[in-house]
Amino acid sequence: MGVKEKSQEVALETLLELLESSVCAIGFGSVTVVFQDGKAIQVERQEKIRLDQPRLSPVVPSEKERLDFRARFLAVSAGLKYGQLVLQIKGGRVTQLDRTDNLRFTEMEGAFG
Repeated sequence: MGVKEKSQEVALETLLELLESSVCAIGFGSVTVVFQDGKAIQVERQEKIRLDQPRLSPVVPSEKERLDFRARFLAVSAGLKYGQLVLQIKGGRVTQLDRTDNLRFTEMEGAFG
């Protein structure tokens, strides 16, 4: 394995660990991963505090849940060049994963480019 591949593997592992810790720490809210040039460049975390419900303690997922989450995230993010993935969290669990693809028109000129 070359240096570039090793670096990408470390970056991916760091991203997955960051996502797991963010999801486990939020009772209600979302975690957004922004992609540019096929790479995750930013993670945004938004927590919503529900006044009608008690504050949830952090969730500790099982190993199977962790592996399932990683597999789903990697499957949904595959091929995403520009855009974002938003993980919706309710009750300390990921309930939805939204993918938004942005298309860049770099070779067009004039009013439409």
